[in-house]
Amino acid sequence: LTAVQLVAIFSSREIRFSEATFRKYVQQGLLPRSRRVGRKGKNRGSLGVYPSKAIRRVNLIKSLMADGYTIDEIQSQRHKYNYHH
Repeated sequence: LTAVQLVAIFSSREIRFSEATFRKYVQQGLLPRSRRVGRKGKNRGSLGVYPSKAIRRVNLIKSLMADGYTIDEIQSQRHKYNYHH
């Protein structure tokens, strides 16, 4: 899934989640980094693709935040929430 597709999944469920927030979660190590996949055709470049488990992780992060946890607390407890790189 691309970042745009992931964000679209959440907006289709009327859950607020922006591309900027998605990128921030990746930078903070809360979500897996993308894998570069070449596009067919000459000079098409590559596309960043994320695993589908990123959807479950976003749901988990949002759930923890709704329960009052901060991003820092979630980051420091990554091992507890099965966040391995």
